[in-house]
Amino acid sequence: MAIVVMEEMLGGLDEVKEALDRAITVLTDLVEECDPALVPHLPDVLDRTLLQPLTAHSAAVEHLLATLAQRC
Repeated sequence: MAIVVMEEMLGGLDEVKEALDRAITVLTDLVEECDPALVPHLPDVLDRTLLQPLTAHSAAVEHLLATLAQRC
């Protein structure tokens, strides 16, 4: 029973990691393509408020996945 729960946990966290990575890819493209002349400071705001925190969350989920995988 515990193995099934851990497998479900790992699968769910893997989906979260994939979603975070997709969001990071989209935001990276937006930051790179955004023309600051059109909306001043938008690339910096997107990077600071969304891209950096999502990147940190993705790294945290990756670390959690690695830790849980070692214990299974």
